[in-house]
Amino acid sequence: MNTQIKISDSPNVLMINSEPYVIFTRRGYTPVIDVEEIHKGATGYLVITAASLGEPLHRIQSENSGKLKGVSITIQKEDSSKFSSYIVERL
Repeated sequence: MNTQIKISDSPNVLMINSEPYVIFTRRGYTPVIDVEEIHKGATGYLVITAASLGEPLHRIQSENSGKLKGVSITIQKEDSSKFSSYIVERL
């Protein structure tokens, strides 16, 4: 998967299709997960470096026997600003 999935301030339902792994980007190694946008059918990767995204994903992983693969979430940003925090809920 080579398309980065961008998150906006509109809710989006994602199916997580991998455990976290790293890819090399112009900024160095970056942690990502493979995801599918359920309503669009698009697949790609989601960068998970932001603490407001990583912390809820870590909690979900801990509650799911250490696994993220197969989990569905809703995700959106608090507002449209570039550095807005993420809102993540497990479905």
